[in-house]
This record gives sequence, structure tokens and C-alpha cells, in this order.
Amino acid sequence: MIWKRIEMPFYDYHFISHWRITGPIQVVYDILKDGAHYSRWWKPAYVSSQAMDDCVESLVRAKLPYTLTFITQLIQENPPYELMVQSTGELVGTGLWKLKAVGDETHIEFYWDVQAIKPLVRWLSLFLKPVFKWNHSWVMKQGEMCLQKEVDRLFPRD
Repeated sequence: MIWKRIEMPFYDYHFISHWRITGPIQVVYDILKDGAHYSRWWKPAYVSSQAMDDCVESLVRAKLPYTLTFITQLIQENPPYELMVQSTGELVGTGLWKLKAVGDETHIEFYWDVQAIKPLVRWLSLFLKPVFKWNHSWVMKQGEMCLQKEVDRLFPRD
């Protein structure tokens, strides 16, 4: 018997996050482009992030008791307005950071379109997708707060 691949969209995730950061767009862009240092400022979500040739390997966690490991590679950029990364590992897909200067703020939209490959997350997505989405939202809220602190550290306001 030949098995036909069945598409299972229950482990596809499509997230859109909106951040407002007070600080210059170029500073924000430079921080977001430097994925190898996310673990320095995006705590506690990024347990580790390290450069590997032209990629970054990251280990992340959130409120739920599991971790995800993935590798991102910059595949497109339009400084200081857009960064697109491709992800492989336990999350496979793309991420797109879109930045816009508005007064003294940088408005950010992040589009994260991935498939959960880690078996635990993949199969539990059928039942627990809303919980996994909540977990992701927590990570992104932490990211916005942590990015603001990093921008303030690098570009202090008077």
C-alpha cells in the first residue's frame, strides 16, 4: 500500500505581532538583525542564541514546560525597514520584521508563519493550539518590553 501524504494544517501557525518602541528605526533594525544576541536581551524567552556561519541557532522557551530549537537565516532585507528570515529545525517557515518610523517611535509588525515540527508540539497542536498561541503571545510581549530596554541601553533618552 502506498501512503499518500496528508496535509495537516493543525500544526501550522500564523502569528502577527505589533510592537511600538521608542527609539530610532536604525537602532531597532540593527538590534533585530543581530539574532545571535537575542539571548542577551530577550530574556527569559531566548535561552541561547549563537551564530553559526550565516545562520543563528536559538533555543527558546516560554511559560509552558517545553523548549524549541530552530535555526534562522537572513534571506532578505531592506534596511532599515524589513528583515526576512527562514527558519528550520523544530519550527519551519519564515519570519518577517517590518519597521516604520513614526515620530520618535519605531512601529514594528512581525509576521511569523511556521509549522511545528517538534513531535510534542506538532501532535498536541490538534488539541492545544489555543494554549500554544497564548504561549507565543507571552513570548512576544516579553520581546517588546525587552527590546525597549535594549534600545534604551544603546540609545539613552534624556
